[in-house]
Amino acid sequence: YGNSSSFQKPSVFYQAIKIINYNKDSGNTIEMVFVDKEGTRIHASVGEQLIKQFEGKLTEGDAKVV
Repeated sequence: YGNSSSFQKPSVFYQAIKIINYNKDSGNTIEMVFVDKEGTRIHASVGEQLIKQFEGKLTEGDAKVV
């Protein structure tokens, strides 16, 4: 409510520390490990149906704020 310009989404820092492309019998996936600013590791997978959306957009060592 109120002025929408004063609303800010919280930001999250992460760094991609490992990205692996798998070509498994069950389908292609991109497997990733991220680390946040506290050092917590986060595993993420991109399934075959979404690979084209994410392929090439993340690089190992990249740091982002989202």
